[in-house]
Amino acid sequence: MLTWATKLPLLLIAGLPLTVVAAGEKGIPPASSITTDTPAYCEELSLRVAEREPPPESLAGRLAKDGRTLCMDGHIRTGITMLRRALALRMAAPS
Repeated sequence: MLTWATKLPLLLIAGLPLTVVAAGEKGIPPASSITTDTPAYCEELSLRVAEREPPPESLAGRLAKDGRTLCMDGHIRTGITMLRRALALRMAAPS
């Protein structure tokens, strides 16, 4: 039986060529952002959080610090999760 976890890669593989062709036909360049579980994506998220300058003692600041540490220690997925939460908190916070 296929679970959601096994269906998702199949859906992504099946949808990728259609997305690229459709974007190319409309003259829209494909997105250049990194959206995979890689150290490069950790770095990208870390930079995006740093641009919003969360105070170190805030929840967003602690999540960002922990996320960067996890990424550097090789715990990419967990680090990305922490960085995404920190970014979401900073985006929701009033300026």
